[in-house]
Amino acid sequence: MDKRQDLQKAITKFEKPWPNDNLIANYLDFLHHRDLIIYHRFNPVVFEHLVDLTLFHWTASQKVSRSSLVMTIRRYASQQEADLNTLDLSVKTKVFELFKLTLQRPEFIPQGQRDEVGKWAAQLMYGLLLDGTQLNDLCELASHHPKALNRILRYPSQSVIISNWVSAHFEHPVLRLRRAEAVGWMVDTNPEFEVDDAIIRRDFEHMNDLDRSAVTNLVMGDAVNELFNTDWLSEFPIDHTIPQDPFDSPQKPPNFAFGKDRIELIKRFYPVPTVHDKTADNWVPDFEALESFFEANHASLLKVTMVWGIAYSRIDKKLKSKLLRKYYCPETHYSISRVTTKQGLLEVLKWMLKQLK
Repeated sequence: MDKRQDLQKAITKFEKPWPNDNLIANYLDFLHHRDLIIYHRFNPVVFEHLVDLTLFHWTASQKVSRSSLVMTIRRYASQQEADLNTLDLSVKTKVFELFKLTLQRPEFIPQGQRDEVGKWAAQLMYGLLLDGTQLNDLCELASHHPKALNRILRYPSQSVIISNWVSAHFEHPVLRLRRAEAVGWMVDTNPEFEVDDAIIRRDFEHMNDLDRSAVTNLVMGDAVNELFNTDWLSEFPIDHTIPQDPFDSPQKPPNFAFGKDRIELIKRFYPVPTVHDKTADNWVPDFEALESFFEANHASLLKVTMVWGIAYSRIDKKLKSKLLRKYYCPETHYSISRVTTKQGLLEVLKWMLKQLK
């Protein structure tokens, strides 16, 4: 531990000095100040310089730590609880461009750091209001990039652009696992909207297909793992070196992650009966029992989906309360209780209490 640096960090945390506008003008300045800048008060000019520096060096030939730049930008904003919506439109545009770079030009980040860097850039987008052109760009990215899809579905205010995109892609595979959030965007523009029972059925079948594929991949993975543990591997060695990313050092790939308990199934909001599969040597969904459950409960599943769709919507509380009452029944009681408690819908809670008398 560097005692001097540790003490300087503690002092800076207490004093929270105001950074000069030109504190970080180039990459050498960044290297000198990156450990302490996050404890300085938020200066929009310094923040913009950090973003500019990252955008400039993203595709440049100079060897720089892009991951460190993005992490510092994110930590500076979050540590100082900065509201990025107060920044000039030009600065917000640069933040959005940085987010897009992490999705569209990830090759300049070492393979093992790409997901983390993308997460940091996405965190800068939390609650950030965009103009129409940027929202269209974000919608275009959403079909291919989960982080862009998250920013679309969790956008903080109503947007006809997003509602139209969701409507046009309502049965796209990327929305089948995010049905309630998609419903929320439909409710934004049409409070009388109700998802069709046939779509709930197709969502269910899509999740089953994904889980069946996961089970199949587990079985095949075990077979491949067994194959890689045979004697022929020592007789015919494989070069495991991953081709280098630009300015990156050679890496070794992770060990094969096959075998028992490595299966990843779709997370559902209803109980999934399981059965032990000898071939997979694992507990897997009992698809016959799931089918029976769905047939008996699909109407309730639709109502619960609508409840959470209303919760995710950006309509006013008065209208939201009215719609939640519409879907109240014993099967939705727990969901509506959670929604109303979290969103402070006191009148609905009192109304629910009366229904139990």
